[in-house]
Amino acid sequence: MITIKRATKKDLKDLIKLRFLAHQYSSKFDRDVVINQNTQRELAKLVEKELEDPRIIYLLASKNNHAIGIAILSISEEIDQTAFLGELFVEKKYRNQGIGTRLIKEIIRIVNKKGLKTIRVTVAKKNKKAQLFYSKLKFQPKERNYILLERKL
Repeated sequence: MITIKRATKKDLKDLIKLRFLAHQYSSKFDRDVVINQNTQRELAKLVEKELEDPRIIYLLASKNNHAIGIAILSISEEIDQTAFLGELFVEKKYRNQGIGTRLIKEIIRIVNKKGLKTIRVTVAKKNKKAQLFYSKLKFQPKERNYILLERKL
């Protein structure tokens, strides 16, 4: 049985594992995503910090008490009535079983309950599967009036 719940500190080990797997997956599409010997430790610190932040919601999908998926939602209702989906990840062997869709539906429920108007997510241009997934859930590409600039140091 699949369950979706709001994660807590008790789920820290599972969240760190899934966040690391998501980071590894992202590195396939974005060369700026780096995996090294410190990655897991740094992600662990980040997860702990984010769990303390009331603007960030972690959702955890489990099958038979085994953590298999994660969603990370950032809400800034005071600023722009928008929620940002920072991460959505389901372990490979559990994909195409509706788990990502269930996570999105729970996100929509949370966002609606808060009275927000928009959910945004960014997807790597090369990640065509993710683009198709979101389009099936009525997310639409939006042209922005800005570009990403960076400075290497």
